[in-house]
Amino acid sequence: MAHFAQIDNDNIVRQVLVVSNNDAVSGHDFLTGILGLTGTWLQTSYNTRGGKHYTSNTYTKQVTSIASTVYSSEIGGLTTIYEPVYNTFTTPPSADGLSGFRYNYAGVGYSYDSTRDAFIPPKPAQYPSWIINESTCWWTPPVAYPDNGYITNVFGITGVRAYSWDEPSTSWLPNSAVPTLSANYYSQVTPYPDNGWGIGSLTGVKSYAWDSLDLQWEPISGMPALSAYYFRTLSANP
Repeated sequence: MAHFAQIDNDNIVRQVLVVSNNDAVSGHDFLTGILGLTGTWLQTSYNTRGGKHYTSNTYTKQVTSIASTVYSSEIGGLTTIYEPVYNTFTTPPSADGLSGFRYNYAGVGYSYDSTRDAFIPPKPAQYPSWIINESTCWWTPPVAYPDNGYITNVFGITGVRAYSWDEPSTSWLPNSAVPTLSANYYSQVTPYPDNGWGIGSLTGVKSYAWDSLDLQWEPISGMPALSAYYFRTLSANP
């Protein structure tokens, strides 16, 4: 199948449609002439992102076997045979070395840059300083990520980012120094208290909640800002 993106007079993608491979060569004529659709249509590659083309490989593997009892004329009696059972698996997409056609698969709201011959995602509104990476046609910070900016977190997961982008200073700051960073990040890398289960006679209920101001787990009774809805869910309806 082939994919075509409709762009308006401002080169903004309005929709993406699928046509058969037989119509791919003359996709624009097929969409406008035969289907009667208006606008300019440009082909886009579903398997392309960041300037690279990706491919998934499919393979089969024996996962189990089924035992069956059958009569064997060779031994003149019953015998057991085992028939293999295979499943089909698909590997995660990986770059295959082919050129990434128009850099990125087009999405609604993307723009088409005729100079780069590329589909470019919308610029993040919260990051006005970000610029286009010419290799990927993605929006990226104007300052490269620190070489030493990866750590191993408390769960033993390596390659965790220790820095986040701070737009006011247009720089990378340690996560603990970025006030706008999602508190969820810290709640994931800070272990929940071992003794933090159970309220009153209830077992298996969290008795601590994440404090996004102090960036630590706090007893629920000490968090007045916690939604009263949480406590209502702990009590049975009258």
